[in-house]
Amino acid sequence: MSFESLAIILAALSFGSFCKGLTGLGLPLVATPVIAAFLGVQHAVAVLVIPAMVSNALLMWEQRAHARALRDLPVLTLVAAVGSVFGTWSLVVLPDRVLALLVAASVGAFLLVLLFQPNFRLGYHLSRFISPWVGFVAGAAQGATGISGPVVGTYLRAFDLEPRAYVFAAATWFQGIGLIQIVALWQFGVLTEPRLYEGLLAVVPILVIVPLAAKLTGIIPRRSFEGILMVFLVIMGLKLAASGIFGV
Repeated sequence: MSFESLAIILAALSFGSFCKGLTGLGLPLVATPVIAAFLGVQHAVAVLVIPAMVSNALLMWEQRAHARALRDLPVLTLVAAVGSVFGTWSLVVLPDRVLALLVAASVGAFLLVLLFQPNFRLGYHLSRFISPWVGFVAGAAQGATGISGPVVGTYLRAFDLEPRAYVFAAATWFQGIGLIQIVALWQFGVLTEPRLYEGLLAVVPILVIVPLAAKLTGIIPRRSFEGILMVFLVIMGLKLAASGIFGV
């Protein structure tokens, strides 16, 4: 790997860590497209699973005072565990170009929600009905691409949680599914020993940036931050879409 590629990946990890600390989402969403563009989707998912779990643990600790019960979260997590195993199997058998398109589609879904449904809310009865389906789709997306933020983030935002409670809920869900994902990745041979070491190295910027960004939650205007994030994701989403369609 060239120095330029390594620098880009570290920058993506740093920016993703900042997004994660601020909103509870963003580390895989930002870093996976960048790393996948240089190393492939399978490699990116394996490298990021440990840093993601560390960042979730940090956020759960930082926002522990704002914990609140979230309806349907146990069902969402349980069904997502099944979906995660299915998604990890897909990660093994699907061609890298197809996986690149799936990552690009996940990024695109998140952008569409931010653009057209920024204030979408769920009623209680509807949330009870769709939570198992949301859980399975999110788990499958997490297993296959390392990105379930577009699904989970949209679902949790629809409950109109206070920002710090939202961050805690998102981190808790991702931590639960991450425990299942890491076992599945190891069993399917995706999380190899070299990738495990790379993932441990990737923890370093997270340990510094996530706690700092978590303290800014609720201070930086959400729309301003999302605007910056959208520009970045559009660029990387187009890059991955081109890789999937044209093989470039």
